[in-house]
Amino acid sequence: MFFFLQNSVKGYERRQGIPSLLLDFWKLVIMSFGLVTVAAVMYNVHIYRVRKHLFHFEKLIVLFHRSI
Repeated sequence: MFFFLQNSVKGYERRQGIPSLLLDFWKLVIMSFGLVTVAAVMYNVHIYRVRKHLFHFEKLIVLFHRSI
């Protein structure tokens, strides 16, 4: 009996799928995305202040010409 009940609960969870997770955890998803975005911006600002640039455009041009 327990096995049947467990399978029916799992089937219910599968039918609910990702939308129910988003309904339950939408605040956490938004907060996580926001914090990761803020961390990326802070890291880029720091790297720009230390190195005075974000990309080596000369190296990108050389790599682009090599691939052609």
